[in-house]
Amino acid sequence: MKTANIFLITTLLFVTNSTYAQEFDFLLRANKDYSHVKINKVFSADSFELKDGEKIRLIGLAAPTVNIRKREDVERDKYGFPVKRPVDPESPVEEQSYNFAVQLLEKQHVRLEFDHNKKDDQFFTYAYAFLPDGTFVNTEILRYGFANLQTSPVNKKYNDQLREAYKEARREMRGLQSY
Repeated sequence: MKTANIFLITTLLFVTNSTYAQEFDFLLRANKDYSHVKINKVFSADSFELKDGEKIRLIGLAAPTVNIRKREDVERDKYGFPVKRPVDPESPVEEQSYNFAVQLLEKQHVRLEFDHNKKDDQFFTYAYAFLPDGTFVNTEILRYGFANLQTSPVNKKYNDQLREAYKEARREMRGLQSY
């Protein structure tokens, strides 16, 4: 028993100080409860960071990147939540996409679901996100045209719903689909 504990501690020290730390971290998170996790920071309409630092990429989306230079200028209420403002039609669609994601997700609790592939090459965790009211975040972002559809043959659990939301944005010429 003592030998097993020493081996485990040695392995943990080696792994945390090596390039395998991210992969080992995923194994530690295998039993984590994702039914009610808090979003700390939004990076773009398709990626965010949880309160514990884990980075999530939404499955089925490819959102434009935006220069987050105005992040400090976001108006917040007395509780620190971003104040929802109407979309400015003159702002670039990339910025509209980012602002929509911030208003929808930042400081919110979500339920995450996973599919076949769980990590991307940058060690983001692939997930489907749902708000407490049942709103399917991945499709909501596509429906408003703030991301392009990017499905994969292995992560296909909700492909039909994602495809329908994307088609609606194209039909209504919303966001990125208005060009």
